[in-house]
Amino acid sequence: MSKAFEKGPASITSTIIAMNTVIVVLATSLLFPQSIPLTNWIGIVIIILAACIIQYQPNKTAHVKYKLWILSCCLALLSIGTVGVIMKFSTYQHFSMGEMLVSMYGGGAVYLSLLARKELKKITAHKIEIKIGILVGILSTIGYSCYLFALKEEPSSVVYPIISLNCIVVLIGSLIIFKESLKKYQLIGIILTLCGVVLTKI
Repeated sequence: MSKAFEKGPASITSTIIAMNTVIVVLATSLLFPQSIPLTNWIGIVIIILAACIIQYQPNKTAHVKYKLWILSCCLALLSIGTVGVIMKFSTYQHFSMGEMLVSMYGGGAVYLSLLARKELKKITAHKIEIKIGILVGILSTIGYSCYLFALKEEPSSVVYPIISLNCIVVLIGSLIIFKESLKKYQLIGIILTLCGVVLTKI
């Protein structure tokens, strides 16, 4: 997800990644005793159509950055969708919220420590990045805690689409703070995505 935001506009990137709700709704309906109503199917079809519209760019095959960006978006979409399915599975197995969070962030810390060995040597030169990273870590922990609690209280077919609406926050922030501009067809795609997400929660 970090690579996707690095290589592409935040407004479009967040919308594409928010489409992981399709993976989660479909997977949980197959793995757990939940049926998908017609409105959810319509929403899923709309989201897939919107994905095709949003990511479209003329002559895109000529741009290496585009390929890396869309690949990063797809990997983020798949991995976050998989996390959602695993989190739902954990509620069925009655794992504690603390165990899940410690496992998630403990495993992530081990992975990142191996990945960023060179960066750790320059830790004093990146005080701003460290502060931002700590803030993101705190917000992420709070967010996933609420996520797990919501999954225990409500069906996943309702929770995941609502959580995916966080892309609206990123969209508004990127337009206001970073002054990003959207093409008309991309704006239509984003509106379709939001409509599809809403339909998947009805």
